[in-house]
Amino acid sequence: SVSPDYAGSTVQLEFIVDVTGKPAHFSVKSDTDVTLAAAVTDAVKQWRFSPAMSHGVAVATKVSLPIRIVDDSLAGTR
Repeated sequence: SVSPDYAGSTVQLEFIVDVTGKPAHFSVKSDTDVTLAAAVTDAVKQWRFSPAMSHGVAVATKVSLPIRIVDDSLAGTR
């Protein structure tokens, strides 16, 4: 959970999805507050992805993902 002060902010995250679908090797590519970047990175570390496939074999893949912080109190009003 992050402060409502960050609502509307976007964190551009780059990372590797390994062959098991786990994200690793994070890099923040946006000019983002350190606290917000850490919170977003910690959250994405819990996510699981379907690994990319090449010729029927799972392969590690670099992913670039913009993550927008949404204020829950505003959800559904846009």
